[in-house]
Amino acid sequence: MMKNSVDVRTLLSVYEKIKSQGHTIDFGSELDGIQCTENQDGYCVSMSDGTVSLDINFHNTYHFHTRNEDPEG
Repeated sequence: MMKNSVDVRTLLSVYEKIKSQGHTIDFGSELDGIQCTENQDGYCVSMSDGTVSLDINFHNTYHFHTRNEDPEG
């Protein structure tokens, strides 16, 4: 099984850059084709380029989603 090694702090910095330097869209912000959103309490943020999305949750847990992801997997 392949394990992703991700620096969540770097990803959160990217999220903040999109939020501060991107333009406002209906449900969040967008910069260079990457959209970001957050839930109402700010404990979960998401980023997506339309092909891959990433959810970052409280306690620095994360999950990647892809278009061809097996929903049963």
